[in-house]
Amino acid sequence: MPFTEFWHFKRQGNDWVLDYIGQATEDIGMLRAGMQHFAQQNGLYYSPDMGWLLLPQRGQLFDKAEFKNSDVNNHVIGNWNSVVVQMYTYIPRKNADSRVEYLIGQVNLPKSYGGILIRRKASGLRDRHLPDISAWRRRRQYQKVSMEWPDFNKHYAVSATDMDKVTSFELLNPGFMAYLYDAGLNISIEVVDNIVYFYTRGQSKQADYAKMLTVLQKAFKELER
Repeated sequence: MPFTEFWHFKRQGNDWVLDYIGQATEDIGMLRAGMQHFAQQNGLYYSPDMGWLLLPQRGQLFDKAEFKNSDVNNHVIGNWNSVVVQMYTYIPRKNADSRVEYLIGQVNLPKSYGGILIRRKASGLRDRHLPDISAWRRRRQYQKVSMEWPDFNKHYAVSATDMDKVTSFELLNPGFMAYLYDAGLNISIEVVDNIVYFYTRGQSKQADYAKMLTVLQKAFKELER
């Protein structure tokens, strides 16, 4: 499928060097100035439009993502304390009457865990632009998982494709999950092989970006143990 990019060059001495690559799909209405400012403050790279070619299409969160019908904007990426972190906004259906936006934090895992869903209960994350979770689990052969600590089971629902891998997933420990619950972002987690997505629904503000970055940092430290 055709797409259009704009390559911007700048002069350095006698040479022309690539400055940045812009997308024809950039929409000024989607730009989050607070997210751009946050990236600049923290030495991270910001791009208004992530580009359709980088749109994830695996997992429950991105199950209905479609070229030209979904949108990923406000891409923040950089190396933070030796960890490559990414944040961006995701709109499953940009032309819908009731448009839903997610703030997503992403980090790569040192190994594959198959598929894991850790969904915060009563989070309001259900909307018609995501697949029904029960039907989706059956179709993708996910099994429900009950953890050993009761407080966690009150707040989160877990399902996975591989029971052995989910029990060894380093983030599923009482300390980290208690921190995540108290972070004030209403975050759920999805793991797709070696990528973990932290996501929360609703248009975010600048304070939320700092919280999400801290979540990504803490998650990586847990994975290093």
